[in-house]
Amino acid sequence: MQQYINDMLVKMQEIRKDSIQFSLGDIIERLKELPQDIPILLGEAESYRGYYTDLSFNPLDEPRTVKEALKEAEKANGSTFEGYKGGDFTMARDTPVWFSHYGDTGTAIIGITDEGEIEVADLS
Repeated sequence: MQQYINDMLVKMQEIRKDSIQFSLGDIIERLKELPQDIPILLGEAESYRGYYTDLSFNPLDEPRTVKEALKEAEKANGSTFEGYKGGDFTMARDTPVWFSHYGDTGTAIIGITDEGEIEVADLS
């Protein structure tokens, strides 16, 4: 039964990867393109509440620099996170990325503007 559930999660993630949603690799590459000293509200990385196999970045109240956000994103690549209700999930460059507070389902990240604003869409 667990294998069936795992297979379903993989198939659902593949569908999300084919959407307009950014992956962790997209986030890393976009952050590398931006001036490293501009402000951005991209916070800490964690397993996403909606799909534990996906990654979420917490929205910040106070911005940090793109350079700091890039370090966080690069650190998440290959790291294993605990799911909201348990389990371990390793993130990779092709992992879909969300923008949400801990424990909440949020919105899909679909871009980052030249000014460092996070562009989102409700894909749930």
